[in-house]
Amino acid sequence: MTTESFYIGIDVAKATLAVSTTQKRLGEFANSPAGHQAVITCFKQLAVTCVVLEATGIYGQAVVEALLLAGYAVAVVQPGCVRHFAKSKKILAKTDDIDARVIAQFGEANKPRLIQKKPEGCAHLRVLVDRRDQIIEMRVSEQNHLEACRDRAIQKDMKANIARFEKQEDTYNKKIAEAIAADEVLTAKRKILENESGIGKQTAAVLLAHLPELGTVNRQHIAALVGLAPYNQDSGTINGKRAIYGGRKRLRKALYMAALSAVRWSDSLKETYTNLLKRGKCKKVALIACARKLIVRLNSILATANKKTPESAMKTA
Repeated sequence: MTTESFYIGIDVAKATLAVSTTQKRLGEFANSPAGHQAVITCFKQLAVTCVVLEATGIYGQAVVEALLLAGYAVAVVQPGCVRHFAKSKKILAKTDDIDARVIAQFGEANKPRLIQKKPEGCAHLRVLVDRRDQIIEMRVSEQNHLEACRDRAIQKDMKANIARFEKQEDTYNKKIAEAIAADEVLTAKRKILENESGIGKQTAAVLLAHLPELGTVNRQHIAALVGLAPYNQDSGTINGKRAIYGGRKRLRKALYMAALSAVRWSDSLKETYTNLLKRGKCKKVALIACARKLIVRLNSILATANKKTPESAMKTA
């Protein structure tokens, strides 16, 4: 094995994986279980520092899981960041092989944060929560169609669909509750989260499924992860309005809804909300600020619980 260590870039497509070091093309592999094992076999001849992929939705999930299981360090980065990096290096051409090489170079230059393998209970919970969200979306869509429909026969069919979706929603709510109850750590975290104003069972489930980093990073990082960190827009003598950007959309939506409730029942958040309105902030801006304060508080509470031994944390949660 060579003593030189490598950053590896993988350009993910639906059917193929283009793999490259910062300088050399390693090949194209099928985006399938057999192809993933072929990639891992190829890596055995190299001293791999980190494997870097772009966030490409469902098509990259399986290969990431295979690489983590094989013990490799993996980073998933934003495609926009890689594209801007390529332009900064005056790389204007775009092919799968070029993209894979640029991804590797981006990883070597920026040392992106490594992702951690999710506990099995958390991964299963994520699948259940995502499926429940899909069912809710279909139910709401059908309800909207029903409001616009004037044909009685079609209305009857739509109402049957809505009833079916409602039944499936209840089923998944039970499955989510069972998945959390079957895991001691998730159960302890859920109890801690639900002790806070505005955090109900559904919001707690979303946080547990989509934000495993909660309680393990600092306040700035957690706000950025959920897309609630304000960024300056200043230049020269111009002081622009700060705005939130990026982050995980599903979490931001859940926390915004939680803030709507929390500003009514939490004295601290109610005071923050009222003061912001008095300063001339619009209601949505004030609610975003309260949502950010809420997630920072939850992060702090879980960080304190994480410092204890798992056994004592479970007993006191």
